[in-house]
Amino acid sequence: MIKIRAIQIHQYEAADLLTVMETAIPSLQNNEVLVAVHYSGVNPIDIKIRSGCHAAGSAKAISVYTRLGISGIVEQVGSSITKFKKGDAVYSMPNFQQGGTYAQFITINENEVALNQTTWYV
Repeated sequence: MIKIRAIQIHQYEAADLLTVMETAIPSLQNNEVLVAVHYSGVNPIDIKIRSGCHAAGSAKAISVYTRLGISGIVEQVGSSITKFKKGDAVYSMPNFQQGGTYAQFITINENEVALNQTTWYV
């Protein structure tokens, strides 16, 4: 089994409680794409979740990967995917209940991913 790195929270409150851990590459469903995460954003809601503000309303266990917004490259597509192919540059803000994107790879529902056609010049 190939291991990847991801950041999890195991306890609410301080930022120093974020933990880098090793886990398996997520399993790919028919309607999902596997994305190699190149960039992952930090949003104000991240701080609120980490501090425990939304703990009472969340059915998800605390041991979750943090955050939402990402950009990256499609590594693999599910069998029913028609809009994306391996190598596509994409961006996404996956479903909030899924967990987050502070990981090397993430699976995302096809309907929550868009092609990144922006070219940046340095």
